[in-house]
Parts: sequence; C-alpha cells; structure tokens
Amino acid sequence: MTAIDQPPCSSRTVDAFLRMGMAGFSWGLFVGSYDAGKKGIGRNLSISIDHPSLRLAGLSGLANASYVAKAIANNSVKWGLCGGLYVSLNCGFEVLRTKRDWINGTLAGALTGAAVGSKKIGIIKTALAASVICSTLEMMKPAEYPPTRIIK
Repeated sequence: MTAIDQPPCSSRTVDAFLRMGMAGFSWGLFVGSYDAGKKGIGRNLSISIDHPSLRLAGLSGLANASYVAKAIANNSVKWGLCGGLYVSLNCGFEVLRTKRDWINGTLAGALTGAAVGSKKIGIIKTALAASVICSTLEMMKPAEYPPTRIIK
C-alpha cells in the first residue's frame, strides 16, 4: 500500500491512542481490582501473608472503588500515550523517509522507549528493548493490512 492508500497520520494516532487506552483500561481494571484486594496486607504484621485469617483483608467499599478507578485512569492514559506516540513517530518517519519499512518502526520504538523509559531500568535499556520489540513486530506483520489484493 502506498501512503495515499493510508489514513492520515492524525487518524492513525488517535486510533492507536484509543485502542491502547482501552487495553490500559482493561489492565487497570484487572490489576487494580487484584491490588485493592491485597492492599494493606503484610503491613506491621508479625504473621505470614498466607495466613488464612488475612485472605479477605484489603480495601473494601468506597476505598476499593477509588483505588480501582485511579488504577484504570492511570493505566489508560499511560498506555494510550505510549501507543499514540509510537504510531505518530512511525508515521512521521514514514513521511520523512518516504518509505514504509521496518526501520521506521525501529526508530519509533527507540524514541518511544526513551520517552517513557523508567528511572529504575534506565532510558538506554528501555529504548533498546522497545526498539528490538518494535522492529521484530514490524518485520512479522504482513506487508499489507488489511490484505486487499488477491495473488494469482
């Protein structure tokens, strides 16, 4: 597919933000609910976390709902921004280089990884890991999506 056949970069960026935001919503819902059930366990206690009397400990009621809502919002925004940033950079490199290949994904992954690199892991390691993952995924995807041509 040529660049003319593609939707504009802004549409692709918004689409990626919304899709990854929904993935972050799901992740925040599941992880937030799990963590809210574990919240408070093991603090200043002399007994093991696996003790049967502590299995039902954790947040409940409004505190639980608030904790889960914050986890959902936090993950939705973070995941959405990462997806939107990656797609906008990938599209930008595609326009600058006038090519659609794996190098665009590699560069976009490295810059996205550097932008969201955690302080604990380090920006260089995160950028390198994101670059490797993105370039691998770029090489694995079909040349044309959705496939519209029939090969005879």
